[in-house]
Amino acid sequence: ARPPAPEPPLQPPPPSLPPHQNMAELNMRLWQTPTAQQPQLLGEYLYPMILAMPHVSDPAKVTGMLLEMGPQQLLEHILSPPLLAATVNRALSALNDALNSAPPPPPPPPPPPPTPPPPP
Repeated sequence: ARPPAPEPPLQPPPPSLPPHQNMAELNMRLWQTPTAQQPQLLGEYLYPMILAMPHVSDPAKVTGMLLEMGPQQLLEHILSPPLLAATVNRALSALNDALNSAPPPPPPPPPPPPTPPPPP
């Protein structure tokens, strides 16, 4: 039996240029990328932008929430930092609302009764 092949190394994040300077490259890469892989490509651009926002405590979660939008909307957000910031704030509000309105977890089940000793 062969050992499993090593996983490919993680891709480095895209260069940290202002979004408008990366836009032509991103557009070209996006439309050359199969549809199923487009969210990952867009996430690689979005994550560093969201990570740089000091008020975001879980940038991976917020990036995942934003990736539910379509590719065209995501491109608009990458191109417009103010639009991205407003959408991130809405995502954070939704996340906080969900956390605050979640019902408390159920109590643990009671321990089983002790078993009586066997008769002599």
